[in-house]
Amino acid sequence: MSHPSAFEIRSNSGLGEETLEYTVSDTSGEYELNDIVISVSPDDGEGSVDLSFELADGETPTYSGTYSGTMTFTIIIATN
Repeated sequence: MSHPSAFEIRSNSGLGEETLEYTVSDTSGEYELNDIVISVSPDDGEGSVDLSFELADGETPTYSGTYSGTMTFTIIIATN
């Protein structure tokens, strides 16, 4: 691994169990753990964001196969 990261995927097959780091970003830049990705005003009522997921710099899979991970997110509904 190139550096500690909150975002990782793990090999579910292949010759061994391998972990790869990845980045999450959009047009405004790269996100870290616990960053706010989108904030929508109650007056607006809706919003969206397109995210990109890419292997972190220096990460290259050693084994072919399927890699997976879990991304957990929180939605907070606030009133005016």
